[in-house]
Amino acid sequence: MLNLLKAIPKTNFVSTSLQRNFSNAVLDCIKSRRSCRSFDPNKEVKRSDIEEILDIAKHSPSANHSQPWKVKITTNAPMLRRMGKEYFEVFKKDKQFRGFVQMAKKLPVSEPIFYDAPMAMFIYADLKRGKGIFTNLDVGIFVGSILHGLESKGLGGVALGVLKFQQDILEKEIRTEENEELLIGIGVGYAKEDFQPNKKNLKTDDVQWLD
Repeated sequence: MLNLLKAIPKTNFVSTSLQRNFSNAVLDCIKSRRSCRSFDPNKEVKRSDIEEILDIAKHSPSANHSQPWKVKITTNAPMLRRMGKEYFEVFKKDKQFRGFVQMAKKLPVSEPIFYDAPMAMFIYADLKRGKGIFTNLDVGIFVGSILHGLESKGLGGVALGVLKFQQDILEKEIRTEENEELLIGIGVGYAKEDFQPNKKNLKTDDVQWLD
């Protein structure tokens, strides 16, 4: 999909066949993406792939083209494993995470927060560029673009909303600067060969045609 996007000429006219191919690639990518919850910790992710994905994701729509996001990236695997285990110990004692803990215990990973990912992104709202619900929506769209960019490169990705809870654990390792607000993380890497993603049970009553 990323290669098709690059191939589109910088003109107002795009051939019908190229439009069709690009459209199909985008739709196929959205349909095929699954959250990866078991990464191969020994398979390195190319920095150039991530840079390309982020460059494309910056084209995501945002209110007044404010682009109110910041991204911090680490490949410090020992730190991720340490944080993941610390988060999980806290969650095991909290009733609101009971379902998550039960699911996580079944996974073949050393820690079920980053899922053995060799890389993690931490996505922040840049409060100098915006704040509130519209900023959160803009960052969410940006995160969706990243996740689909990872899929297009054959990489696994998983959104890590649980990092918002017990954020002091993360703060010990990665500081949130002034005018930043952590919104979500993303685990990045290649899925283990035997990983089986969850099946999608799509809702059928969520669209209402008004006319």
